[in-house]
Amino acid sequence: MLLFTFLLQFLTIFISTESPPPAAPASLYLSTDWGQNWTPFAQGLPEQASLSKLVENEGKLYLATDYQGVYSLNRGSSQWEARNNGLPQNLDINSLAVRGYFLAIGTYHGKVFTSIDGGRHWKDPIFNFLGGSVRALHFHEGWLIAGTDNGIYRSADDGMSWQQTGDLIQVNDITCFNGRLYAARRDGILASDDAG
Repeated sequence: MLLFTFLLQFLTIFISTESPPPAAPASLYLSTDWGQNWTPFAQGLPEQASLSKLVENEGKLYLATDYQGVYSLNRGSSQWEARNNGLPQNLDINSLAVRGYFLAIGTYHGKVFTSIDGGRHWKDPIFNFLGGSVRALHFHEGWLIAGTDNGIYRSADDGMSWQQTGDLIQVNDITCFNGRLYAARRDGILASDDAG
């Protein structure tokens, strides 16, 4: 019993005199000299936010996070603003695409949420990509193109309906270069001259 009392007093002293843990480092940094120096740029973001995608569109930045939603930053501002009205909490976001005020996010659980007002309000997904994540989203020639664990899908109506193209190989990213569409797949890179 005496040993137990001594250990309890020791632990109480150890716990009460221990300094608090240091603040978490910023999750986002800004460089104004082409990457030579970097400063924290996370004002308005949740502490320890895990960032998944950063997209610039018409002078505004949009940022998707894992489990903590979407944020926007106006030109000249240093404060990120949440854009999560209508999104479920703890949403694991993998991808983000922006065209004007239209935003689309793809999730780990195979859903695409859309917003027509710059992320101020979000619509529930109508179509679920069964069996896999939406790893990439890209606007190209009037199409919204999704790279998923089960291949490439295209939507001509801003995510209301989707059609699959090609095979079922996992697609990790999609981009356009010199008018040609490229898809980074698990087994290599594909190129398309007809919007996928």
